Amino acid sequence: MRRWMLVSGVLLMAMIAGYGAFRAAAFTFSIVGDLDTAASLSEFGPRAQATLAFDRGGRPAFSFFVEQRIDVPLKSVSPHMIDARPGETSKPTASLRAAAR
Repeated sequence: MRRWMLVSGVLLMAMIAGYGAFRAAAFTFSIVGDLDTAASLSEFGPRAQATLAFDRGGRPAFSFFVEQRIDVPLKSVSPHMIDARPGETSKPTASLRAAAR
């Protein structure tokens, strides 16, 4: 009886240790898989439009940007700006007013 309990205990401990080793290996592989995305975070830089970072309380903490751009509705943009052509190109360009229709 004692021998059966000893063998059962050793087998149970071996199964627990094997499962722990499997979970540790799976965790390690998941970290290795995320290294590519972590490397791309180092290339993250300022964007053309301002990006706001918030604190824990949900209040804006700071912003980083190359240009301070703000979204505005089309109705608040001057019609002269809408009809303006940004520059002559080899292809015909549509106006913003035509694109908004």
